[in-house]
Amino acid sequence: MNAEEQAAAGVLKKYGDAFNRSDTDAATELYASDAVFMPQHSPSSVGTAAVRKAYDALFNNIMLQVKI
Repeated sequence: MNAEEQAAAGVLKKYGDAFNRSDTDAATELYASDAVFMPQHSPSSVGTAAVRKAYDALFNNIMLQVKI
């Protein structure tokens, strides 16, 4: 695995760990300020504040256990 692949794998691991902890702060810190979060069957959220609100709602309603 080259350096770029290792960096991408590290980000994906952080993302999966954030989901498994239902950690909005950890999940949203991986997004840029102009982020777009597009969950299935839900409206898109655009920008940091909207993405944070969407993750709060997601994590308050379901418990996820993902393996990336």
